Amino acid sequence: MPFLKEYTMLKELGKGSFATVYKVRHDELGYVRAIRVLNETIPNEQSETYKKFLEECKLLLRLGNGTHPNIVHIYQPRLLNNKALVEMDYVDGCDLNHYLEERNRFVPIDEVLRFVSEMSDALAYCHEDIFRFCMDMDLDDLKSDPNDGSKVLLDKNTTNQLIQKYKVIHNDIHSGNIIRKYNGSFVLLDFGLAIEGDSVVRSSWRKNGAPEFKSPEKWNNESILTEQSDVYSLGIAMYEILAGQVPFPFDKKLSNQTEAEYKLSKQHQNTLPPAILPLRKAAYEAANPGKTYEKDYPEWLEQAILKCLAKKPEDRFSNGKRLYEYVNGQMQQTLLSNKEDCQKIKEVNERLILDLKKISDDNSQLNTHINALAKQFGAATSELDNIKNKTEKLKQENEELKTESKTISADSAKKRLQIDQQVTDLQVKLEEAEASNQSLVEKINSETQHVASLQKENNNLQEQIKSIEKPEKIIIESEPIVIKPTKIWKILTLIFALSTIGVLFLVGILRNNIEATDTNTNNYQTTIYQQKTEIESLQYQNDSLQIDLKAAAQTKDNNTAALVQNAQKINELEKEKTALQTNLDKANAELKTVKAEVQKLKNQPKPNNNSAALAEKDRKIRQLENTIASQKQTIAEKDKIIKILQ
Repeated sequence: MPFLKEYTMLKELGKGSFATVYKVRHDELGYVRAIRVLNETIPNEQSETYKKFLEECKLLLRLGNGTHPNIVHIYQPRLLNNKALVEMDYVDGCDLNHYLEERNRFVPIDEVLRFVSEMSDALAYCHEDIFRFCMDMDLDDLKSDPNDGSKVLLDKNTTNQLIQKYKVIHNDIHSGNIIRKYNGSFVLLDFGLAIEGDSVVRSSWRKNGAPEFKSPEKWNNESILTEQSDVYSLGIAMYEILAGQVPFPFDKKLSNQTEAEYKLSKQHQNTLPPAILPLRKAAYEAANPGKTYEKDYPEWLEQAILKCLAKKPEDRFSNGKRLYEYVNGQMQQTLLSNKEDCQKIKEVNERLILDLKKISDDNSQLNTHINALAKQFGAATSELDNIKNKTEKLKQENEELKTESKTISADSAKKRLQIDQQVTDLQVKLEEAEASNQSLVEKINSETQHVASLQKENNNLQEQIKSIEKPEKIIIESEPIVIKPTKIWKILTLIFALSTIGVLFLVGILRNNIEATDTNTNNYQTTIYQQKTEIESLQYQNDSLQIDLKAAAQTKDNNTAALVQNAQKINELEKEKTALQTNLDKANAELKTVKAEVQKLKNQPKPNNNSAALAEKDRKIRQLENTIASQKQTIAEKDKIIKILQ
């Protein structure tokens, strides 16, 4: 390949009937680009083929003046070793067709919308906006703005003339000529640099262009170049990226290619495209086994595609600029709607934040109260433990006292009986003594004095009791009564003097002290029971507060979740309702237009072809009326659901 002497070929990118494309690196300057080389050998620069090649290059070089990011840029054409070639940007990526194959024919909706926006913008630049970068003050006889020399005075008529002069029609848009770069953007390639005789620009990749993308009018006259033809071809590409396939696939099973193309031409000219929704659903579920597809694209997108694919050019968008304005307007409206929805969501979130703050404050107060109760409960528990310990100790002491009291009572009763018997015996003896001898009175007086001395001796004996014999405890916190068996007769003498009343007084003291012991024990038990009851009550209140707190928090969480879910659902329904209303308005407008056309046809004389036109219009009217009725019913159902949620 001597014509590549300035380049190192890195890769052959594609070969067609008229040209071959290579990825190359310039040997001297080191840049990497793609070059398109005509397959035909060019004898010299005066060759008619080369001259036409240069004319086409001049037209396409003007595309680079605006440096549009979604259009490939070409550079200076050259003739090297009898080969006509031109450099262009090397776009690192894969064409749309192969990208769809990689994605199993399903592309996410956000990427579909990016494709539609970028490609319609590229077509708008080619069909209309390019004139601003190509017009010449002298050649186009333009005048500067007297108030601002940097601006050009343009009226509507002049603008239209410039658009017609400089517009570029691609004429061969198909999925093989659209590259998806690895950064996600799309680039339109192949503006027909190959030359086919004296005819118009043709694709160098596929002979006569891709039949699946050719507009109906081009099947009758392939040399027609119109903006609406480009719009139709881009509409096919938009249909393909959304539905996963072109509306009319090329039947490769037919052995006769002419027959296959004839069948395809009739479909483009007469058959309505298949519905997009079932095709996209099938593509999604094939690419995502086990998942169910839910419609994810806006209604306006399908309407735009169907308008691009209208059979008559005048029923389509007039050029790429009008298509881009429609797409951009719908996206701006969606963005504005999303902003409004975001604002509503923001307001709902702010209210929820306030509610959550209040819940947090309530929870904080409840936590403080619970902490206080916990401290009280801890203190009460500690006190309860102390009381339990005291209770156990008192129970033990009480049992000891009961045992001791029983022993003391038994011993006291025995001693009392002994003393009573002794007192009785003494009384008998006293009576006998008094009756027999009065002299005993003096002896009694003497004995009385002796008793006083014995009393003193008894007091001394009280101090010595611990060293003589372990005392018997009668009651808690009372003076012990000590009985010393060795001195019993001295005490009996004293008791004899004090008479039987003294003995009874002693027995009463013993009985009262024992009853006081039992009373103190009962009082302790009552106090323990009251404190235990109070602690159990506090614990029950604490458990109740914990349960109420959890229930309140759960109720708030449920209410908050329900509020957010209802708000989201209402927003979604409002979006769907707005889209339905827009479709309804458009359908009503279209219905009005069609009815006007029907009336116009009815008022005209009736040539042979009027009946078919009227039948077609009537069919379209019925279809629109059915669509309107269905959309009205859907809107009513959405309103009903919104009212229920609100």
